[in-house]
Amino acid sequence: MPKKPKKPTEPTGTIQFGKDGKVTSKIFKLPEEKETQEKRAFEIFAHQYNKLSPEFQIGDFEQLSENDQDFDLTVNGKKVEAQLTELVDRSYTFPPSEDEYLKGDYISYIQKEFGGPLYGVDESGKSTALTDLLRQKIGKNYAKSGGKPLWLVIFTTAVYFLEGHEGGQFRSFEALTLARHYLASEGRNVFDEIWFTNLITRPVKIWPPNSHGYRDTE
Repeated sequence: MPKKPKKPTEPTGTIQFGKDGKVTSKIFKLPEEKETQEKRAFEIFAHQYNKLSPEFQIGDFEQLSENDQDFDLTVNGKKVEAQLTELVDRSYTFPPSEDEYLKGDYISYIQKEFGGPLYGVDESGKSTALTDLLRQKIGKNYAKSGGKPLWLVIFTTAVYFLEGHEGGQFRSFEALTLARHYLASEGRNVFDEIWFTNLITRPVKIWPPNSHGYRDTE
């Protein structure tokens, strides 16, 4: 029996510091078997999606074969197909040389696993990584089947946020703003809805930006 393909993944989650001094770690890691990993990522997205609003619910979903879209799901009783893809940090994180570290060439660093090396973050590349991924997926010209809506669900295990509080206000971060500007001018986009999840916070609806899942921050 042929071995099922593996897909490297990194731990993700949160570490919470309580007022009583207690530290609570909620770190987890997706399975490394590709099919199982993608199913688990979609399960987390569906669970988070259903918490957004009782008016919009994913009832059930089925993982499809390699020759089809990735998932068949039911949303409010209607059939929807979905492509699932991962945003990885390889394009904007780099192990710094000693000279780069001493000169402070990187503004921020991340540690991908406990006890592991530090990686410098290219902030500009991080901001455009989402748009680059969208451009790549849209360029594949996916075809819809049977008139069913087609979604794109993007997940990541990297430290990647599209919105949050900054300076006391809730706002969209640059990565989300750039992605929406790109989609607004991209005539080839076949996806009816595009969602993002970092598997920790609530999912963000990237497109269209004027309906369920989108919080107006203007």
